[in-house]
Amino acid sequence: MTKNESARPVASPDGHREPEGGGFTPESTARVSTGENMFPSWPEGEDQREHEITALFDGDPLPLTAENLPSFPVDALPGSYAAMVEATAAALQVDTAMVGPMVLGALSAACGGHVEAQVQPDWTETAVLFLTVSAGPSERKSPTMARATAPVYAAERVMVEAATEQRTEARTRREIAEQRAKNAKAEASKLSHQATDVGVDMVDPVEYAVTLAERAAAIVVPPLPRVIADDVTPEAMVSRLAENDGRLALMSAEGGTFATFAGRYANGVANLDALLKGYSGDPIRVERKGREAEIVDRPALTVCLATQPDVLAAVCADERFRGQGLLARIAFAQPRPMVGHRDPDAAVPTPEHVAAAYAAALSDLTRGLYDREHGPTSVKFSPAAREEIAELQRRVERRLTTGGDLSGDLEAWGGKHVGRVVRVALLLHMAEHGCAGVDLTVDRDTVAAAERIGEFFAAHTRAAFGTVDTGEVRLSDLTTTLDYLRVRHQRRPLAPFTMRELSKSGPTLLRRKSIRDQILATLADLNIVVTVRRRTESGRLGAHVVYLHPKAA
Repeated sequence: MTKNESARPVASPDGHREPEGGGFTPESTARVSTGENMFPSWPEGEDQREHEITALFDGDPLPLTAENLPSFPVDALPGSYAAMVEATAAALQVDTAMVGPMVLGALSAACGGHVEAQVQPDWTETAVLFLTVSAGPSERKSPTMARATAPVYAAERVMVEAATEQRTEARTRREIAEQRAKNAKAEASKLSHQATDVGVDMVDPVEYAVTLAERAAAIVVPPLPRVIADDVTPEAMVSRLAENDGRLALMSAEGGTFATFAGRYANGVANLDALLKGYSGDPIRVERKGREAEIVDRPALTVCLATQPDVLAAVCADERFRGQGLLARIAFAQPRPMVGHRDPDAAVPTPEHVAAAYAAALSDLTRGLYDREHGPTSVKFSPAAREEIAELQRRVERRLTTGGDLSGDLEAWGGKHVGRVVRVALLLHMAEHGCAGVDLTVDRDTVAAAERIGEFFAAHTRAAFGTVDTGEVRLSDLTTTLDYLRVRHQRRPLAPFTMRELSKSGPTLLRRKSIRDQILATLADLNIVVTVRRRTESGRLGAHVVYLHPKAA
């Protein structure tokens, strides 16, 4: 038997793989024992042992984190926006995969509800995105979000100041009108039925009171402009949408919004309807006893949240989010971890002209679109751009079939991929042309740039679903287990782990067999560990043992 043949694993009767009898059995010289020191010292030839252990696996280990995911395609953004992404990443020493999605979220906040993409007469897309950036503690999510959204907040403050005077005047006029109507109503109510039968030259008191009430009701007090909200309940969000012509952006450097909509304040009863309709633009009708109905005909809701990996794991594992279609609407980004790799001396301050150009472009776009009337405005696509989108549709359909990278668990998400790319294309178009973009068509190059951003999100979303969509297994549990295996490997390189060792000296979470089996199965799917049956000296099959992939160590 050749060396390669001796290293080839075979299936055991219970489905686990095992080395063949005459092949790789580094523990074969030991008898079955229940003691902790079950295996003898390894024979010489560490390179050979590593090669034979590696042969037990189907391939290289897959990452639990986002280390091998593609970078954000910064050059797909227009000039001032691309420059700000690069400058912010350099100044804060964060991955562009964190900055880029947040800048897109800010663009969505500025454009949502004011413009919509019209690819065909019967195909329109609301100009909003649902984005989630997952990064660990101390990864500077908050300062990154603050820089990305600062121009939108600045524009909102300017609009609030301008609207305050109008609100004061309108409110005063309405209060006076309401008081006059109230007085007229009181006077009319004092008259008897016969007294209301007045002559033709006199005004009917009842009609007069009704007229004054109608005039008072016709005076509209404009709401204060609100572009961005942070921590908001589902009920408050609907109210904000109703007050603001259906437009709102939920942007936060924390993931608490998911917990809120999952029922944190409602005894665990999830309330996702407004979120789902805010993405698709479907009408929202809320009627509560004792309150006026809240009606939002064309909601346009932006969601851009930064969460920690544990929150991302909980979101992806929540069947309510998956079953009701929320996960299919979210584009995920997982920036490279930078903690421990940052160099304070290498940080480059953001050039003033870069920050000023970004602030001016985004702030002007936010204010200019907000001041437009009779929105949203439909923005059309050029014939070449429409053909590019049609070709994208054909490619995506193939990817949705069995075996495609958008099939299986990603099928619902992949079904919205083309629409998501169209929305990004419109945002890029508006970023490039400003408010003048409403009168221009989206060109093919812009759609191609949006496709690159779409592929970035597709790769990161596949990773999010693939590493945390594991039923009851949490990403934190996988990480804790892998950390233990690596530490143990340092003490006994290339030695197998017994189930007894894992349950007795491993992390507490491994003490329960059901949880331990789920964790090991998930790590096996990622080619991080493999479970085999050891052989006794006589060649019989013994207990299961676990090997850590040498590259994962």
